[in-house]
Amino acid sequence: MIVEDDPVLRPLMVEMLSEVRARIVAFETADGALNHLTEGSGYCSLLIADHGVPGNLSGTQLAALFRAKWPKSAVIVTSGYELAPATLPEGVVYLQNLGQVGSW
Repeated sequence: MIVEDDPVLRPLMVEMLSEVRARIVAFETADGALNHLTEGSGYCSLLIADHGVPGNLSGTQLAALFRAKWPKSAVIVTSGYELAPATLPEGVVYLQNLGQVGSW
């Protein structure tokens, strides 16, 4: 599952994961992703969520809910801004985008 509001990054992330034959669902908001998860979508092995997405729920908040439901699944939170490690759920990998859009 990918949660990314950037219209350039989201399809790039989907394309990269598709190349390794991952089944992907992508959302612009964490709210949309949470709705998908609560509809009984089944097991999800990886969440990649941008922290600063529009809506009521941040990517970090979604990551915490995701870890509660699937504690053994991998979770990556991304952000263009520096996040304090204490604000991240336990076991979450944090990747900060230090450059412009698309330059990881």
